[in-house]
Amino acid sequence: MNLAVLPLLSALASQALPCDIESAQQLMAQQPRPDARIVPMLAQCRAAASTDYRVELFDGVIARDAGRLDDSVTHLSRAREQAPGELAPMMELAVTYEFQQRPAKARPLYEEALRIDPSSRGARLGLARVARQQYRPDEAERIYEALLAADPEDREARTGLAMTALQQRRYDVARERLQPLQATYPDDAEVRAGLVELAQGWRHRIDLRVGREEVEEGDSNRIIAQWEGAPNARDTFRVRYENNDRELVTLDPIDRAVMPLDSVRVGWLRRVPGQYFWEVAYEYRNHEVISDTQRVELNVGHRLGGNVQGFAGVRQQFPSPRDARLWHAGVSVPTSTRTYATLIAYYAEPALGDDTMAYVADFTYERDRLQLTGGIGYGTKPDNFIVHVLGVWPLPHRQAITFGIEHRSLGGEAEAVVGWRVEWQ
Repeated sequence: MNLAVLPLLSALASQALPCDIESAQQLMAQQPRPDARIVPMLAQCRAAASTDYRVELFDGVIARDAGRLDDSVTHLSRAREQAPGELAPMMELAVTYEFQQRPAKARPLYEEALRIDPSSRGARLGLARVARQQYRPDEAERIYEALLAADPEDREARTGLAMTALQQRRYDVARERLQPLQATYPDDAEVRAGLVELAQGWRHRIDLRVGREEVEEGDSNRIIAQWEGAPNARDTFRVRYENNDRELVTLDPIDRAVMPLDSVRVGWLRRVPGQYFWEVAYEYRNHEVISDTQRVELNVGHRLGGNVQGFAGVRQQFPSPRDARLWHAGVSVPTSTRTYATLIAYYAEPALGDDTMAYVADFTYERDRLQLTGGIGYGTKPDNFIVHVLGVWPLPHRQAITFGIEHRSLGGEAEAVVGWRVEWQ
């Protein structure tokens, strides 16, 4: 074939595959959207070497709606590069970053959109959603209130204001805002989700548990009472009391120690879900067979990327000669919308015996208030295999049954606990 003919054939092929992006745009606006017709049209535009930013824009939106968030970011980033002054690629990319739980990426895009068009309602709503994701409720409320000042019936602003109150655990305010929305928009998915969260939300939680520890030198019965208070979206305070009727030495590689007759632990957790947390705690342990001991803890965690969470911590026991230290580091990885896997490594410097390492892998299933966890572990010096099952089984009226069973191969040790949980607002 004459090589000079190739450019002509290429041009004829392009003419045979016209890019009808205008028709694709019209189809994108239809509900339900006919993706089966749109996707071939976009492919035809690519075959025609179209540089219209809408090709990448529509591909990005379709990919996002199909759950392919990384592909969506790639397409929408290209669309934004092709048309840096257009609001649509900017806004759709910001929305995709919201879906990825990456508010720090979405925020500058919404801010840029507002510089281009200060009256953009979509950008203001997006910025308010980002503020909620970043746990900046005051900023979100200011934006929603400004939108409602312009239009008191703005449905999204009213819903957002209700969800912001819910996020802050201001349940009475959230209820006052959600109930009228439910009456007016009974099919609104966000309102329905808000009402479910409202029905399950709590500011106070009490756990009462009884259990039994079985080790080589005997058995010990246990009573545990714990209160948790969550006055706002970020902070949780815990007070825990434990009583054992015997002081036994456990070979648990994660906590090789003499069990106390009584212990009191107080802790403060500050958390921005999906972003970071830190916790400080103090525990006093009362003994008769040895001198009393005390413990301090520091735990931290941060999102590593996507929905993957990393965490680490250290616990120090004192005074000497009962001083001991426990380090841990781990990662939690979602495996589906309802399940996640957790891997933790421990390094223990106990008061009794040699330093040890332990590794634990857990798999957790969650649905609403139901939580089931199964895990296996391995401790070193000497070998110690661990198997455990933990669970929270919900009951009506913000109550639940809690339970846990663990078996350790070294010494045939076993631990079982069952309890009752009650929550209120």
